[in-house]
Amino acid sequence: MTKKAVTPKGKSKAVNKTKAKTTKNPKSNAGRPLKFKTAAAMQKVIDEYFESVTYFNDTGAKFLRPTVSGLAYALDMSTESLRKYGNKDQFVATVKRAKQKVEIALEQGLYNGQVTGLIFNLKNNFNWRDKQEVEQSGGITVVELQTSFKKSTDK
Repeated sequence: MTKKAVTPKGKSKAVNKTKAKTTKNPKSNAGRPLKFKTAAAMQKVIDEYFESVTYFNDTGAKFLRPTVSGLAYALDMSTESLRKYGNKDQFVATVKRAKQKVEIALEQGLYNGQVTGLIFNLKNNFNWRDKQEVEQSGGITVVELQTSFKKSTDK
């Protein structure tokens, strides 16, 4: 859309009113403000979460049933937001330690017999992998390669 605008000297000129496309700077600080201003504030909620998922069995032994999704929910964010917080300098150690505590609880759960779901969780949330050993039978043939070459005079 083009309109005429009056300049300070009283002359009119054409003005283009279409909005210019702008690109967002990925390194800018724009966006939603952080839910937690400090790692200590985040740690307080994390501690409350772990307290809420602490149970005692019939013999009085203490055990945890935390999950990464449950941790994110307690922090009032998505699991993706939790991962992003884990990449921010001031929250790296806090998030890493909380996720490590979840991983430890899952590892301990492997001893209770219901392992399929726990293994799935460990593989998907903590990069656990199945180790496959491949044994090769048969011989190996060593081939000597030519290491010097003559310059060709043919053109």
